[in-house]
Amino acid sequence: MRYVSVPLLAIAVLALSGRCTRPVDEPIVTPPAEPREVSTFAGSGKLGDRDGQADSAQFCFPQALAFSPTGTLYIADNTNDLIRAVDVNQVVTTLAGAGYVRYHHDPVNGQGRKASFNGLTDIAFGADGNCYAVEYTSQVRKITPDGQVSTFTVLPRGYGNGLTFDASGNLYVSTTTCLYKISPAGKVSLFSGQPGVPRGFRDGDADSARFVNPASLASDQRGNLYVADMNLIRKVAPDGSVTTFAGYEKAVADKDGVGTAAGFGFINGLAIGALGDLYVSTFDAIRKVTPDGVVTTVAGGVNLGYQDGSLATARFNQLNGIAFDRAGNLYAADRFNRVVRKIVLR
Repeated sequence: MRYVSVPLLAIAVLALSGRCTRPVDEPIVTPPAEPREVSTFAGSGKLGDRDGQADSAQFCFPQALAFSPTGTLYIADNTNDLIRAVDVNQVVTTLAGAGYVRYHHDPVNGQGRKASFNGLTDIAFGADGNCYAVEYTSQVRKITPDGQVSTFTVLPRGYGNGLTFDASGNLYVSTTTCLYKISPAGKVSLFSGQPGVPRGFRDGDADSARFVNPASLASDQRGNLYVADMNLIRKVAPDGSVTTFAGYEKAVADKDGVGTAAGFGFINGLAIGALGDLYVSTFDAIRKVTPDGVVTTVAGGVNLGYQDGSLATARFNQLNGIAFDRAGNLYAADRFNRVVRKIVLR
């Protein structure tokens, strides 16, 4: 008598019953991997100020970002009080700053690590190729590509929050309750709002408009200025008049919508894309606002956390400054994760 082993018998039974449906020579299809539209560009996530390869470098609180004309990403490393640079080879170096000393000290001008800052809040590049920085003091500093730091101007009043350049080379700085305009020659003038007045969300002309806490700024090609004001985006025309572009005062969370029907929990960063859309960073999401005021969430918005991956599944933890590279990729300072994230938009 011939005996058949149990495994062979089982295969024969499955074949006769029709339950073995895949041909032997049919390849096994592996599901596609989740796209990595969000990745970590720089930072190990550990607290410190170590330079080196991007994945091992350390930051304290990445606050603001700006790209130089040569494609180097500059980072205002808040609390460390350093200007860091990430070159095209993803190597992080410290361009300027002596490191954290103590708040309310007098900033020092000088070369590289001999200079000091007091609470860096924002940076931007001028047409002259120099980086400009604003800090908790009323000073606006200029940093050359070789790390020479000098005082560009001193604001008449208020703490510096955000800054941006327009197409004509004028520099705008947001302070406690108003905006200042600084000409290429360094002349400072009040642009919108008033210093030392009660805070508010009042729209109106340049003199009567009120802000609660104007912070991050962005300028479009038509000379309009966009201002992150708590949970509102304010639009400031070239004459200084102010309207509410998107968001509403009582919003406590992000909500997609149009204009003042859209909600923002808190707005930290602004940047204009190549097609004229305004991109916004909140605590855990990247939002897009079209010129018509349509607000959508393009990345994150699930929960606070730290996760690379697709736009829908990525997680962030208090996003701050954002900036575009020349290829249209968006970079975001992920403050509490102590890293810089790269976002490939669809």
